[in-house]
Amino acid sequence: MPPAPIRRIAVYVDEARDGTFRWILIEHRAKPPRWVQIEAAKKTSNTYREAMAAGLWVLQRLVGDLESGPRRSDAHAVSAPAEAAPPSAPEADSSEDTRGAHGPFGFGGLRG
Repeated sequence: MPPAPIRRIAVYVDEARDGTFRWILIEHRAKPPRWVQIEAAKKTSNTYREAMAAGLWVLQRLVGDLESGPRRSDAHAVSAPAEAAPPSAPEADSSEDTRGAHGPFGFGGLRG
């Protein structure tokens, strides 16, 4: 039997007027074609990087198998609360180029 269809989920970061950031997860729905919000940060982050890393971490937790991606069969799986602390990674030296840093999907460490 073929695997369940993959879910089209995206994460993006929104900036508030006060300069803080929050991640938002959206999913594409076919009928009618549209993107709907499925989850969003309850707390803001001080940087885009921190918000994106936290959002990607939440997305990762929705995926039953990272090798095959989020599947419709995962849609009803219970996930842990979105605001749970992500695993912390060592902070990169601010003088280094962190574009290739290890961490949640390459976004480097998060302050814990």
